Amino acid sequence: MALPVTFKHSIAAMACAIPLLLSTPVSAGWDEGYAAYHSENYAVALKHFEPLAAQGDAKSQFQLGIMYDHGRGVPKDAEKAAGWYLKAAEQGYADAQVNIGMMYDRGEGVPVDHEKALLWTRRAAEQGAVTAQFNLGVTYQTGEGVPAPDPQQAVAWYTKAAEQGHAGAQSNLGVMYDDGKQIPENPERAAFWFRKAADQGLKQAQTNLGKLYDEGRGVDENAEEAVKWYRLGAEQGDDVGQYNLALMYADGRGVPKDIKTSVMWMRRSGDNGNVDAQFNMGAVYQNGMGVDKDPKAAAAWFQKAAEAGDSGALMQLSRAYAGGNGVPKDPVRAYMLLDVLQAVDPEAEDLAAERVKRVTFLNPAQIEQAKMLAQRVVSRDIGLEAALR
Repeated sequence: MALPVTFKHSIAAMACAIPLLLSTPVSAGWDEGYAAYHSENYAVALKHFEPLAAQGDAKSQFQLGIMYDHGRGVPKDAEKAAGWYLKAAEQGYADAQVNIGMMYDRGEGVPVDHEKALLWTRRAAEQGAVTAQFNLGVTYQTGEGVPAPDPQQAVAWYTKAAEQGHAGAQSNLGVMYDDGKQIPENPERAAFWFRKAADQGLKQAQTNLGKLYDEGRGVDENAEEAVKWYRLGAEQGDDVGQYNLALMYADGRGVPKDIKTSVMWMRRSGDNGNVDAQFNMGAVYQNGMGVDKDPKAAAAWFQKAAEAGDSGALMQLSRAYAGGNGVPKDPVRAYMLLDVLQAVDPEAEDLAAERVKRVTFLNPAQIEQAKMLAQRVVSRDIGLEAALR
């Protein structure tokens, strides 16, 4: 499944690229403040920006907002940051409009107010502020901060940002055209936008473009191209790219078959939190694929995946505790894991048979203990790791 870039952005650095709605004169001292800021001499920058901001200079007001927002040369203070952003935003300064919109969206320095967030973000977007255009795309795609998702508005704002070169917007357009959940599926358009973002180095887009080549959707099927793009995403730490590259090495598609290299990429993916990779690493150590068999390592990997709710890992971990394979033999924990699995995936394969088999090794008090532990895990009163101690 193609993954979008769904987080919104604020502007965190000195920037003068976004034009003002109203022209603001730059008073003497701006250049000195600008140079001092970029030299990280924040005390000197502050001395120049404060009087200019007090005189109404929007750029200086914005920079004071940045300084208070990030604690550069002053104590971090979200309320003061919001105040300065708002002063600059009211003068039409687009970067400030972006940031005050984000602060209203998140409730940082001001109360949460999605209407004001949308108002300021739209004002910046209408001036051509690419970050604001992307943020509006996220808002309308997810429906967060508006009454309901509006895919057409999302596509419109993403397209504006994408045409200005915003890699996140390009990638998100690719996702929308790829999965067809909100707009008609169009693999060719997905490939077009994924490539734009991938060429800029966005790791999710590189992985997603690799997937299109892997499946022959929107582009001619080409395993070598799939490996190329998976590798680029994987080398930047994208867990899905690492996982898919591991599969290519395991199957010998687009590269010579190499189990050890497959295991290396699978391990990296698992270390990055990919649940499928964590389960597969459990299977790798359980079966000795490219490594020596190691029941303890297998159980540890299955536990990682089980903690994320993976049904297959819950089953394998239950069997490990039932047989004492890599973990102490513990029929209570074995049955508890099956109860958790029952809550997570009641249709899981072999679940009913395993429960019948395991219950024969327990007395009524142990069954009750297992059920109580499982209930605490399912209700999130404790984590699975704590329940297994």
